Amino acid sequence: MSRSIEDQTLALAGVVQAAWMARQLAWQGDVPASTFNASVRSLFNFEPRDVPDVFGGPGGVAEGLKALRHQLSGTSRDVELTRYGITLLVLSGRFTQTPGMMDRVHRELNDIRLSMSDEALTSDVSIRRIAALYRETISTLEPRIVVNGEQKYLEDEAIAARIRASLLAGIRAGMLWQQCGGSRLMLLFRRRKFMDATTQLLRRGLATV
Repeated sequence: MSRSIEDQTLALAGVVQAAWMARQLAWQGDVPASTFNASVRSLFNFEPRDVPDVFGGPGGVAEGLKALRHQLSGTSRDVELTRYGITLLVLSGRFTQTPGMMDRVHRELNDIRLSMSDEALTSDVSIRRIAALYRETISTLEPRIVVNGEQKYLEDEAIAARIRASLLAGIRAGMLWQQCGGSRLMLLFRRRKFMDATTQLLRRGLATV
């Protein structure tokens, strides 16, 4: 994968978008279908042409880019979103160090892909299968992500499944971040560059502001 700042920014936006969706689902019970579908579909894009293609184009992480820009601005940073995002990055690293788990996740995602039409990949049936896969694999790693929210949403099986599917998409984006050369030190020392890249991606109309 390319190690350009733009591609690193898109991968990071994918992580932030997954964190944002988990939080929104937990507190509000819903997220825009286009945003959710783009992140979930990234799980089945096994041979992308490039980084933007992972998300069906940069617009697929529009919400992630906007949330990332807000986080990087340093004004009223969302602590909960930061916690989810950092934990996803840590878990992505541990996931890649667990080959047997990686093989299982890839195999079962491929089984879902082969057993369903393209339109059904974001259906309730598919989301339940993705959520079960997350629970049986990623949830066994440390640190575990503890999602806060409204109890009525957290106890809703369909919403809980969408939260887990979102988090698995975040692991996928975290792996992409690593493949693009991303690191936590880079976040500290290249913050301004990421801020500029996020702003440019939004201004160029690749994602709506």
